Amino acid sequence: MAEDNRNKPLYMISVAAELTGMHPQTLRVYESKGLVNPQRSGGNTRLYSRADIERLELINQLTDEGINLAGVVRILDMKERSEERRPLAHGLQGIASKRGVSSHCQNPFAALVSKNAGEDSGEAYGFNLVYSGNFEFCTECDYSGTSRILMGINPTDFTWHLEPGESFQTTANFESGVAESLFIAGMFVGVCPDYAELCRRFGWNEEAEAVAGHKAAMEKAVLEHGWDGAWFLRAYDAFGHKVGSHECDEGQIYIEPQGFLVMAGVGIKEGYAQRALDSVRDRLLTPHGVALLAPPYTRYHPELGEISSYPPGYKENGGIFCHNNPWIVLAEVMLGHGGRAFDIYCRTCPAYLSDPALHRTEPYVYSQMVAGPAAPRFGQAKNSWLTGTAAWTFYAISQGILGIRPDYDGLRVDPCLPAQLSEVTVTRRFRGSLYRIHIRNLAGDEKGRLTLTVDGKPVEGSLIPADAAPAEHEVEAVLA
Repeated sequence: MAEDNRNKPLYMISVAAELTGMHPQTLRVYESKGLVNPQRSGGNTRLYSRADIERLELINQLTDEGINLAGVVRILDMKERSEERRPLAHGLQGIASKRGVSSHCQNPFAALVSKNAGEDSGEAYGFNLVYSGNFEFCTECDYSGTSRILMGINPTDFTWHLEPGESFQTTANFESGVAESLFIAGMFVGVCPDYAELCRRFGWNEEAEAVAGHKAAMEKAVLEHGWDGAWFLRAYDAFGHKVGSHECDEGQIYIEPQGFLVMAGVGIKEGYAQRALDSVRDRLLTPHGVALLAPPYTRYHPELGEISSYPPGYKENGGIFCHNNPWIVLAEVMLGHGGRAFDIYCRTCPAYLSDPALHRTEPYVYSQMVAGPAAPRFGQAKNSWLTGTAAWTFYAISQGILGIRPDYDGLRVDPCLPAQLSEVTVTRRFRGSLYRIHIRNLAGDEKGRLTLTVDGKPVEGSLIPADAAPAEHEVEAVLA
């Protein structure tokens, strides 16, 4: 009963503000960030519980200690994972989220457990959803002690228009033996050279030759069946239908295959790679980065599932997914377009944000996505921190644009710079040695001919042989 009292909605926002010493607007901001989730009365008035007040007091304490909101979220996330038990009572009770974005701030998990259930014994029935952005978990206990469980999409403000005879459903994976991904094909072709080289170095020459054959066969299949005329298809679905084709009404072009297939070198000599990246700039590029697909889906496609369930311009449905923008950066580098590569890098890089008020999330960190052109709030970011963008972007700028990357027998220096980076100095530690690399770009936005000297001596090509023992080197690289 004491736990029930802690979670009982008692305080209006003005009282909560007085109890915590916060301004009511601050409480609204914290709610929008998912840091606190007050309940609503029948008249839609915010009502805070004692547990909410304690949470806000903790937030106050953490911010007073100089911890920023990102750090506060992480600390509260650790507390969120702590077990919280409530006894079942007659009527309805549950947990819910109406934030509209997926995050760790309100975990979509609940379990019905016996009173003495623990880690190792006792009865437990657990329920968990993958995404927490918009859900409701509700238990109903009737007079006879029977419990009924409902879990799914939060019905508040949720509408989905159904024509006569239509149904709303989610999709499930199934093996038809037909579906093929051009995105995965690009990955396959891209890793083959490294795998073959490793095989040769271990003396597995037969395997290396087999890998080369598989790579050639995959490239041939992509060029014959994956080229759509101006870009690469995304896939063939489980029914053999094209995904990401000009023949589709929606979702005609996707970012992933254009990035990974060009990164892998597919279609370069045929001119397909250049046309694909031109199509990206024409169809997907926005002031805030490259959108994942265009045009977005406006109705649910059971054969595609989740991607078509998001509102147009959000998440995978035409949002600007920051994670895969570096793939286009690397693809542009592959074709020697330093200016175009750096342009795309700048559009998602936090250091180059032109309108932080529109972006809304922390201005020093990447977000999972930015709302795309079809979204009502085009340019607004969502889900900061929750992304692999930083790692991919570091790889794209350091090993792609700057071109400084490890190789089997040494350090490779092969820059592809924009005109605005006319001179760059980089310090790189590699296998115990220190390299001070000075790059001069006289070639402008397109990759020029490389001249490389190490300690005043010319080096053929772009590979600096590895040292037998740690040393320091002065490297001069000129693009002309």
